[in-house]
Amino acid sequence: MIIRGPVSIDVETTGERRVDTADPRRARFLLAAVAPAGIVTERPPRIEPTAQVAVHNHPYDAVVLGTWDAHWDDTKVLANIAGEADTTLKGLTQRHLGRPAMTYEEAERDGLLAPYCLADAQNTWELLPVLKARLEPSTLRMYEELEKPLLPLWAKMTIEGS
Repeated sequence: MIIRGPVSIDVETTGERRVDTADPRRARFLLAAVAPAGIVTERPPRIEPTAQVAVHNHPYDAVVLGTWDAHWDDTKVLANIAGEADTTLKGLTQRHLGRPAMTYEEAERDGLLAPYCLADAQNTWELLPVLKARLEPSTLRMYEELEKPLLPLWAKMTIEGS
């Protein structure tokens, strides 16, 4: 699958929870979901350098996917800049989209990892404009001109262990 964007992507990985999965260099790719297309794939998608891609926690997803050269947005960074106390995807989904979000543990227990991954990608897709709209124009400009261009560097630093 080739990603040309605009899309949001979520990845799921295998490994010992909170050990291997906390470090994207140790985690192993399991599947990815692409919204709003509604696609789940067991093969890492190839992201074109010109693609516009939103994720939640860019350094993790970019390292797991093995790519950082794209036009990334990160809803976790946006939530932090917006002053959100809870920047988790589940918390943001409940607060801003008004719906509960399944936990990884529930999805794993019930054999629903693919729908879980797709829901996370869709929630990221829907949160992106909501979070951008919460920012003052000068803060959004700072994100677009400073934070966003640094996302690929952050991923490269993560893969190097810096």
